[in-house]
Amino acid sequence: MRMPAITGVSPRVLEQLAAGGSVQILIRSSNNLDAVRKLEPGDYVFVTSVGKREMKEGVEGIVATVKSIRIVHERLVSGGPEEEHFEREFEAARIVLTKSGLGSVREVKDYGLGKRTEVEVELRSTVSEAY
Repeated sequence: MRMPAITGVSPRVLEQLAAGGSVQILIRSSNNLDAVRKLEPGDYVFVTSVGKREMKEGVEGIVATVKSIRIVHERLVSGGPEEEHFEREFEAARIVLTKSGLGSVREVKDYGLGKRTEVEVELRSTVSEAY
Protein backbone atom coordinates (compact mmCIF):
# COMPACT_ATOMS: atom_id res chain seq x y z
CA MET A 1 0.00 0.00 0.00
CA ARG A 2 1.61 3.32 -1.11
CA MET A 3 1.12 6.44 1.04
CA PRO A 4 2.90 9.62 2.16
CA ALA A 5 5.02 9.48 5.29
CA ILE A 6 5.04 11.89 8.21
CA THR A 7 8.53 11.52 9.65
CA GLY A 8 10.29 12.59 12.83
CA VAL A 9 7.18 12.45 15.00
CA SER A 10 7.66 12.51 18.77
CA PRO A 11 7.60 9.04 20.38
CA ARG A 12 5.06 10.39 22.90
CA VAL A 13 2.67 11.30 20.06
CA LEU A 14 3.18 7.85 18.53
CA GLU A 15 2.31 6.24 21.88
CA GLN A 16 -0.92 8.25 22.03
CA LEU A 17 -1.79 7.29 18.45
CA ALA A 18 -0.99 3.61 19.12
CA ALA A 19 -3.24 3.63 22.21
CA GLY A 20 -6.22 4.43 19.99
CA GLY A 21 -8.56 7.36 19.67
CA SER A 22 -7.62 10.48 17.74
CA VAL A 23 -4.49 12.55 18.00
CA GLN A 24 -3.87 16.06 16.65
CA ILE A 25 -0.43 16.92 15.30
CA LEU A 26 0.93 20.36 14.44
CA ILE A 27 3.24 20.05 11.44
CA ARG A 28 5.83 22.72 10.63
CA SER A 29 8.51 20.71 8.81
CA SER A 30 8.58 21.52 5.09
CA ASN A 31 9.05 17.83 4.28
CA ASN A 32 5.93 16.82 6.19
CA LEU A 33 3.99 19.91 5.16
CA ASP A 34 4.44 19.00 1.49
CA ALA A 35 3.00 15.54 2.23
CA VAL A 36 0.06 16.93 4.20
CA ARG A 37 -0.93 19.37 1.44
CA LYS A 38 -1.69 16.40 -0.80
CA LEU A 39 -3.85 14.58 1.78
CA GLU A 40 -7.61 14.62 2.18
CA PRO A 41 -9.82 13.28 4.97
CA GLY A 42 -10.07 9.50 4.62
CA ASP A 43 -6.55 9.09 3.17
CA TYR A 44 -3.93 6.90 4.81
CA VAL A 45 -0.56 8.16 6.03
CA PHE A 46 2.47 6.36 7.51
CA VAL A 47 3.60 7.98 10.79
CA THR A 48 7.03 7.28 12.29
CA SER A 49 9.57 8.79 14.67
CA VAL A 50 12.35 8.00 12.19
CA GLY A 51 13.65 11.08 10.37
CA LYS A 52 13.38 11.61 6.61
CA ARG A 53 17.08 10.92 6.04
CA GLU A 54 16.92 7.61 7.93
CA MET A 55 13.85 6.25 6.10
CA LYS A 56 14.65 2.86 4.59
CA GLU A 57 13.23 -0.60 4.12
CA GLY A 58 12.15 -2.20 7.40
CA VAL A 59 11.32 1.02 9.29
CA GLU A 60 8.24 0.45 11.43
CA GLY A 61 5.42 2.87 12.12
CA ILE A 62 1.71 3.42 12.38
CA VAL A 63 -0.68 3.56 9.45
CA ALA A 64 -3.23 6.23 10.29
CA THR A 65 -6.40 7.58 8.72
CA VAL A 66 -6.68 11.33 8.21
CA LYS A 67 -9.78 12.71 9.95
CA SER A 68 -9.22 16.40 9.28
CA ILE A 69 -6.60 18.82 7.97
CA ARG A 70 -6.31 22.55 8.45
CA ILE A 71 -3.50 24.65 6.97
CA VAL A 72 -2.74 27.66 9.17
CA HIS A 73 -0.64 30.76 8.55
CA GLU A 74 1.01 32.27 11.60
CA ARG A 75 2.82 35.55 12.06
CA LEU A 76 5.13 36.37 14.95
CA VAL A 77 6.30 39.88 15.75
CA SER A 78 8.90 40.44 18.44
CA GLY A 79 10.61 43.47 19.95
CA GLY A 80 9.66 46.18 22.40
CA PRO A 81 8.80 49.86 21.89
CA GLU A 82 12.47 50.91 21.94
CA GLU A 83 13.82 47.81 20.17
CA GLU A 84 14.09 46.71 16.60
CA HIS A 85 11.07 44.69 15.47
CA PHE A 86 11.39 41.29 13.88
CA GLU A 87 8.59 39.69 11.94
CA ARG A 88 8.41 36.05 10.95
CA GLU A 89 5.68 34.27 9.03
CA PHE A 90 5.30 30.55 8.63
CA GLU A 91 2.83 27.99 7.45
CA ALA A 92 1.81 24.95 9.48
CA ALA A 93 -0.82 22.24 9.35
CA ARG A 94 -3.02 20.82 12.05
CA ILE A 95 -3.91 17.25 11.22
CA VAL A 96 -6.13 14.85 13.18
CA LEU A 97 -5.28 11.16 12.81
CA THR A 98 -6.67 7.85 14.04
CA LYS A 99 -4.79 4.58 14.07
CA SER A 100 -5.68 2.12 11.32
CA GLY A 101 -2.90 -0.41 11.83
CA LEU A 102 0.83 -1.09 12.05
CA GLY A 103 3.22 -1.47 9.17
CA SER A 104 6.78 -1.58 7.96
CA VAL A 105 8.35 0.14 4.97
CA ARG A 106 8.99 -1.99 1.88
CA GLU A 107 10.11 0.82 -0.45
CA VAL A 108 10.92 4.55 -0.10
CA LYS A 109 10.44 7.33 -2.68
CA ASP A 110 12.07 10.59 -1.54
CA TYR A 111 11.11 13.67 -3.59
CA GLY A 112 14.04 15.74 -2.27
CA LEU A 113 14.88 18.38 0.31
CA GLY A 114 11.76 20.16 1.58
CA LYS A 115 9.53 17.74 -0.30
CA ARG A 116 7.46 14.75 0.73
CA THR A 117 8.49 11.14 1.15
CA GLU A 118 6.21 8.36 -0.02
CA VAL A 119 6.47 4.78 1.16
CA GLU A 120 5.19 1.39 0.15
CA VAL A 121 4.01 -0.16 3.41
CA GLU A 122 3.41 -3.77 4.33
CA LEU A 123 0.55 -3.86 6.81
CA ARG A 124 0.85 -6.14 9.83
CA SER A 125 -2.03 -7.78 11.58
CA THR A 126 -2.83 -6.18 14.93
CA VAL A 127 -5.09 -9.06 15.98
CA SER A 128 -3.52 -11.76 18.11
CA GLU A 129 -3.78 -15.23 16.61
CA ALA A 130 -3.84 -16.85 20.06
CA TYR A 131 -7.30 -17.55 21.44
